Amino acid sequence: MFGGTIMVGQIADSSRLLSGIALATLTAGALTAAGLGGATTASASCASFFGIGNSTECSSNLTSIAIAIGTNAQAHADGLFGAALAVGNQANATNEGSSLFGGALAQGDGAAAFNRTSSLLASSIALGNRAVASSGGAIGMTWAAGSNTYSYTGGDISTGGPAFGNIAIVIGDSNAYQAGAAAQGIGNVAVSLFSPSSAHDFGSNVVAGGVVNFAANLFGPNSKAYAGYEGFAPLQQSGTFNTAFSSFSAGSTVKAIGPLSTAGSLFQTGATVTKHGPGFNINGVSVGGAAATGQPAAAAAPGAANAPRPTATGHRKPHAATKRRAGQ
Repeated sequence: MFGGTIMVGQIADSSRLLSGIALATLTAGALTAAGLGGATTASASCASFFGIGNSTECSSNLTSIAIAIGTNAQAHADGLFGAALAVGNQANATNEGSSLFGGALAQGDGAAAFNRTSSLLASSIALGNRAVASSGGAIGMTWAAGSNTYSYTGGDISTGGPAFGNIAIVIGDSNAYQAGAAAQGIGNVAVSLFSPSSAHDFGSNVVAGGVVNFAANLFGPNSKAYAGYEGFAPLQQSGTFNTAFSSFSAGSTVKAIGPLSTAGSLFQTGATVTKHGPGFNINGVSVGGAAATGQPAAAAAPGAANAPRPTATGHRKPHAATKRRAGQ
């Protein structure tokens, strides 16, 4: 579906632009907040600019700024040339130490945005109550927009593999249970739009893992789309140049395991569509490859949430929490 060189280049350009915009926006907000003077207090809100005004809730260094607004909100810009802004009760925005050129924005009660250790040009944006965005590797763009959404970019969790040019986006409220998207490896894109989980966390889940894979779930409640990945934690399988999509399908599971495979579900309910090897399988219509199926899914669909998941509290080691298996 994508040319490797072109796609990775586009991802890099998009993420650089996002990082610049996020950093500029947070810097402008910091300067505005600085003018408020006594409006911030240690118990409710705080600000730290270029290493001045550090506290338990807010910390920065000579090259960064951090602002937290809300009861028990925290902002920590511990990396170089970064900005962290948290708005909301118990919101947390963190650029971990050794991160470089990171922008973290968390807005909403219990929202959390992390740029993890050694990340480069990473943008993490969490908008909504209990939304979580966690970026790792180089040039990562991670958005979670909506209550109970979760997005993750990084490398292979089981091997600590490289991460570059990944994009993970979740848009749309998910009510009581988390809906997620994770892009892990090199040049992967995972997108979930208005696809809530209604029975358990990550009932709606999108994962693209490996090299240049694309996975999407559009208007698909409780559906899953896996590209280059079979849906079992931790991420061990990874493929190349695969596309998996679910659109207007409820409770369906789509897997493009690859290499060079495309799998899709359109307007189906409770379907399982899988594609191994080159070719495609759309709604059970298959061309190429040795194994392709399109049949109703079992009552308990395999591979629910398997993306790593940070907590929304505590800022010093959110990356450790990301390595836990998410609840199904």
